Amino acid sequence: MPESSSSGSGNGSGPAGSGNASAPQTLSIDATQFATMFATAFAQAQAQLNTTQPAGTASQAPAPTPAPPPVASTQVIANPGTSTTSIPDLFPFVDEAVLHDIAAHTFKPSDLWKLDERIANLADRKQRILDLDTMSFSDNLSPRSFPTLAHLLIPLEVYHQVLLAYLSGNNSVTTILQISRYFTKFRASLIRFNEQYRWSAVQLYFTNFFMERRSEMRSGSYSGWATIDHQLQAEYLFGQNRPAAVTSSSSGSSAKSKPRSEDRKGQICFAFNTLSGCSSPCPEGRKHICRDCHKAKGTEHAHSSKDAACPNSSSR
Repeated sequence: MPESSSSGSGNGSGPAGSGNASAPQTLSIDATQFATMFATAFAQAQAQLNTTQPAGTASQAPAPTPAPPPVASTQVIANPGTSTTSIPDLFPFVDEAVLHDIAAHTFKPSDLWKLDERIANLADRKQRILDLDTMSFSDNLSPRSFPTLAHLLIPLEVYHQVLLAYLSGNNSVTTILQISRYFTKFRASLIRFNEQYRWSAVQLYFTNFFMERRSEMRSGSYSGWATIDHQLQAEYLFGQNRPAAVTSSSSGSSAKSKPRSEDRKGQICFAFNTLSGCSSPCPEGRKHICRDCHKAKGTEHAHSSKDAACPNSSSR
């Protein structure tokens, strides 16, 4: 579960391993080097565990604190003539200007559609930009761009991948995995919120939460993504619960039975007007009155059309 926080609580200082960062030296990513780093870190940790912990015993020492991650640089650098892969090569469907904004933590949540590979065609992008400009949604998300949570999660995942790619240039595997875990917790919280609250309210929470994290990341802190902002939750989500779901079987039966029961209340019981009669009250909910004169005998007991008290009984 994500940890609790309040709006604007993030800061750029803190102990190592808390999600804080400093500037990297390079942005180029070598896939082979990245895998080697991961394997080396795992082997070193396993060797240390074997030398310091007797067989069959549990370790009581606390886990080592990972080094703080660096702030993502605003530069996009490729190394010609080497086997490294540049950030633009990893995300060819994203404009380099957008990658620059993500690295500088100036990317707006309303621009997440630019990270959706499904609309990477230039003509589609121009049309989408025109639509958003005419709607004037500022930094808030456009329902036309993200009508459901599924439409938002795809580009949000790409956004987090771009951040991790920039941070991977000068960070340990442990640090990258920890920051990735922060991002995963946030996406999980969005899924839970969407199940409980209206999507329009979740979008407002997301937009403001995103802007708060943007400010924190500029100070080198990424741990805020793993939190739930209770101040924003109270402001945008409380009171916006989704209506209770009704099963199709129960709703169908109630829709059919209700009109029948209401119609029966205005109907005359034909069994009551026969020699065999009908038990009182009518088990079908119909009226026990004479079908000829539509009157009842006294105030408590109705008379049937076969009763001599009915003025129309002799005519039948």
